[in-house]
Amino acid sequence: MSQIDENLHRILKDHGLTEYEIKTYLKLVFDGPATPYEISESVTIPYARVYGTLEGLEKRKWIRNEGRWSNTSASG
Repeated sequence: MSQIDENLHRILKDHGLTEYEIKTYLKLVFDGPATPYEISESVTIPYARVYGTLEGLEKRKWIRNEGRWSNTSASG
């Protein structure tokens, strides 16, 4: 992991994000909108945990759900 990646990871962790939330959020920021399946496959989060992870991020306004989790993007 590069120094920038480590710093970004630490900052997100300091804001209270879990490891799964950090991976998910960064996936959406860098790659754009994605489905839960795409997120699961891309950042190796168990598919069963993706929805809870997305709901946690949405509840804290880090992401927005664009319709039944079919297409999710980072808030901006």
